[in-house]
Amino acid sequence: MKHPRGKRYDPEFKLRLAKEFAETDKTLEEIAQENGISSKTLNNWTVKYRKEGEAAFLRDHEGEVSLEIQIRFHLFYTRNWDLTR
Repeated sequence: MKHPRGKRYDPEFKLRLAKEFAETDKTLEEIAQENGISSKTLNNWTVKYRKEGEAAFLRDHEGEVSLEIQIRFHLFYTRNWDLTR
């Protein structure tokens, strides 16, 4: 799936890919290509994830954690929770 230039990505998408890189043996290039993004973009997300953890993707543009984002993350985790990890 190819994303157009200047596209904004959902925080869940960013977190999922950053975690995939951190938790698997796949390269940045492999994950980026599989998801239609540049490896530079994915690298930015993984650096942010390493520095701030999941909280990096919970903040809005003003640095606050919005209720909408908290709810979206709750739904994401309750629907996709994998107890084997």
